[in-house]
Amino acid sequence: MSQPISYAISSGEATDQDFETARIRITDQAKMLAEYRVSYFQIREKRLSASNLYRLAEDTVRRLEGSSTRLLINDRADIAAAVGAFGIHLTETSLPAKMVKQSFGDNLAIFVSTHSSKQIRDAELAGASVAVFGPIFPTPGKSQLAGLEKLSFAVKETNLPVLALGGVDDENFYSVMDVGAAGVAGIRIFADEKSTAKLMELVNGYE
Repeated sequence: MSQPISYAISSGEATDQDFETARIRITDQAKMLAEYRVSYFQIREKRLSASNLYRLAEDTVRRLEGSSTRLLINDRADIAAAVGAFGIHLTETSLPAKMVKQSFGDNLAIFVSTHSSKQIRDAELAGASVAVFGPIFPTPGKSQLAGLEKLSFAVKETNLPVLALGGVDDENFYSVMDVGAAGVAGIRIFADEKSTAKLMELVNGYE
């Protein structure tokens, strides 16, 4: 079995007012993730202006250069393509995956947020590369859970890699992997070195 996918997501707290501080924090996080060989890092900073998001993405690409960690940008395919990011992460309010695929071809991997088996099937038909499914466990701001049972069903309905999102940590990692997830995604679990190290020890040792 191939090693599980690990997918870190930035906190979304950056604003234009604190951009310089946020830029240092996020690029330092990218460097830390690269050191632990996390598979992917998504910049999910929706409150930044396009120009600052571009600057942040460009800086992060440089920090990840030479590592195995690949960068994705939330929602903005134009910025992802402009900085040479690996791909884009689409939400329910983003452009459809099919339109991104038509515009950028195979130049951008397409990760899609999903909450049902139907959304995963639709993403697959539209040319998505990976489905991020959740929330699986309780997490701040998310009241309606998909849960392990729906995750188990969803992975059987698609050929896409399905990543478990929402409250996943080192204590419940095996439960999502055991029902067929291709890996795990999260914000808090990858926010600091201690929790990242604990999770990546499990990822690297998974058989």
